[in-house]
Amino acid sequence: IRLDPSNKEMYFQRAIAYFEIGSFDQAIQDYLMSDKGKSIAPMHKASQDFAIALINSACQSGSEAAINFFPSLCHSIYG
Repeated sequence: IRLDPSNKEMYFQRAIAYFEIGSFDQAIQDYLMSDKGKSIAPMHKASQDFAIALINSACQSGSEAAINFFPSLCHSIYG
């Protein structure tokens, strides 16, 4: 990406890597840069904004749930 910032496929590949390690915000940013979503179906601007907001809030909520779930899980196992 540093050598060729216009290479959309590299953004997509890096988005996958970020997603796999749990860096969801960075994964979403790179996915949007890859333009892969544009080939799925054309969306109106409002629909696209809604989809981005939905994905962002789902990732944030998932992160918060994981942060709250794992300590309680460990507490249940040990105690």
